Amino acid sequence: MGATHLKAITTPTNHTSINFHKALGFHTHLVEDYNGPGQPRIIFTRNLNPPL
Repeated sequence: MGATHLKAITTPTNHTSINFHKALGFHTHLVEDYNGPGQPRIIFTRNLNPPL
């Protein structure tokens, strides 16, 4: 379908989701105030293209 990367979002307290996405090879980073003041989120990203 042409997708080159994936992105997912969860709360920092959702350890099941965090562990699941890490097991699938996603990279994670915390974004403070992502969903408004005091609403941090964990952002998952994964590149679908194989390295050259």
